[in-house]
Amino acid sequence: MAQELPRQYGRAVRRIIVLTPTPAPRVVQPVVLYEKKPRRRRRVSRLLRPLEAAVRKTSEAERAAMDTYVELHNRSNERKRNGWLRDMGRNVYKAFRAARKRLREEDDEDD
Repeated sequence: MAQELPRQYGRAVRRIIVLTPTPAPRVVQPVVLYEKKPRRRRRVSRLLRPLEAAVRKTSEAERAAMDTYVELHNRSNERKRNGWLRDMGRNVYKAFRAARKRLREEDDEDD
């Protein structure tokens, strides 16, 4: 039932609990509105972190390209006989653009 932290609170807030009254007299029930998830420690040595990040970003961009290509490939195949072959150049180009877009999105998130 925990929700995302509202903007007006800082990072130091670990948990927000609201005490709600119950039908029983003098009894309140705690309701957790927000609870910060514990940060997992990254198990990558400091020297290899940039390389690991680059490999991960490239892999995600390749996945975006392949997903796009397969979708376009299937669509071309449904439309025309041997459509996948006729549209291959266009489909590969569109998949490449999807990968570049994904890489740009990753770079924007890092800044």
